Amino acid sequence: MNVLKGDFVYRDAPFLKIKSANSSTLYTEHKTYIDLQSASGANILGYRNDLLERVLTSGNYIQGKPQIFESETRLKYAKKLTDYIYDTNHRHGKVAFEISGAGGIELAVKIAVSTQSHLTPMIFTIESCYHGRSIYASHLSDKYNYRTHHLDFAQHYLPNPEKVMQIHNMSQDSAIEYCMIQTQNLIDRLSISTDKSKYLPILIYETVQNVGGGIDIPEKYLKYLETTFKNINGVTIADEIFTGLYRVSDFLDTPRKNLVPDIIVISKGLTNAIVPLSVVWVCNNTKLSETFTAGTHSSTYINSDFTFALGSIILDELKTKHYSCGGISAFSHLIGQNFSHLFQTSLYRHYCTVTLNNDMSAHDVRQKLYHTDIGVIVAFTSQSKNKLLMHPAHTITLDEMDMAVGALSDVLLA
Repeated sequence: MNVLKGDFVYRDAPFLKIKSANSSTLYTEHKTYIDLQSASGANILGYRNDLLERVLTSGNYIQGKPQIFESETRLKYAKKLTDYIYDTNHRHGKVAFEISGAGGIELAVKIAVSTQSHLTPMIFTIESCYHGRSIYASHLSDKYNYRTHHLDFAQHYLPNPEKVMQIHNMSQDSAIEYCMIQTQNLIDRLSISTDKSKYLPILIYETVQNVGGGIDIPEKYLKYLETTFKNINGVTIADEIFTGLYRVSDFLDTPRKNLVPDIIVISKGLTNAIVPLSVVWVCNNTKLSETFTAGTHSSTYINSDFTFALGSIILDELKTKHYSCGGISAFSHLIGQNFSHLFQTSLYRHYCTVTLNNDMSAHDVRQKLYHTDIGVIVAFTSQSKNKLLMHPAHTITLDEMDMAVGALSDVLLA
């Protein structure tokens, strides 16, 4: 094959000749699989050829336009999206567009820096974070093999209460207090709270760290960080690339923890993994939308009528159909079974983590699930080797989930 094998596809022997049916069922020549991974959470409405048909029959769209033309389709999509965000967090804002989650994170930083371009950005992220794989965004991630050579910004990791609990055998409250003290000590040591500082503090965080192993960062700690960075004239950026679009809770997850970030980045699920798109939302209460001047940013594919027509259809379906019963019912069934000696689960709206006991390897369980009578596709992360991550399409059926739960039970009880 004439393909470089650095892609995730080649971590294992890749499947070929796959066909889809229903919401989350895949077929190869010899086997049926239930997909609980859904293109890393991007395939949010399942395998839906009808979405393409609806876009293609909904209007006469121009494939690409010179950069002097605005798109009415894009303006309508921006209005619809900001209205949906307002319905969730009750804050008005404006949006900009990019074509990947990592690109969205970089654009968010660019917007943050536009307020005080004479300052060097000093970016703070939380241990076990993951913010993408571009050269710039990958440097922010807390994993040495994701990071690249140092670029023109300063960067520091903030302690993670979950990791502190594990290392020091602390209660959650004690771990949060420890992390708050360590964070304040770091800020004092860096002298970034003074008027003479040459740095612009930028906090980037996830409410739930999926790649970190499904770590739900405590509200008390995130609220402390948000308040601290606002007090030192910093900018806060919520990475909702994975947690948004009802994956964890509501349309956005930050309101669940009473957070009010200056900037929010959304990506996975916006186009159901059909075309790339990310959105950077900026709150009107900041000066950021005013200082991010015309011509500061451009990208070849962020003014496509097709992309925004498709995105609009998906937003409408997510908003009106409220997919919830399939994932919740099946995951609840899994929790209710007497497997506490084998694993524990953490359950969200369309997301579940399974923490394996007895030194079981998530990688090994994942491999065995491929070979059950009906195979199951789940995710795992090298940052937490005993956790399985399940983030199926919102449209997954109860029958599909029952088959997946049955296969998982067979593997764990074998």
